[in-house]
Amino acid sequence: MVSNVVVKNILKEYYDDYQMKNVIKTYLDCNMNISKAASKLFMHRNTVMNKIDKFIKSRLRLVS
Repeated sequence: MVSNVVVKNILKEYYDDYQMKNVIKTYLDCNMNISKAASKLFMHRNTVMNKIDKFIKSRLRLVS
């Protein structure tokens, strides 16, 4: 199990955002398959893809 400190460090500004955490967790649980994640989340595939892209871009911005 991953510690809460590690999760908080990875999520940064999304740590308190329940919906974004749920999207990321479901996406990872579905082996990064956007269509499966969208189906489980009852969201449109493009919505899930946009949220994942937003998260990835925010993390890349912090690294560079």
